[in-house]
Amino acid sequence: MVKKPWSINERILKNMIKGDKNYDRKRKNDCRRSL
Repeated sequence: MVKKPWSINERILKNMIKGDKNYDRKRKNDCRRSL
């Protein structure tokens, strides 16, 4: 199976979006802890 470059880019974008969501969640938890 040949991997298409745009499918790889899509996967990277999805991972980035996932990472952003995780980062937001961590930030919210940090805010709660500081309060």
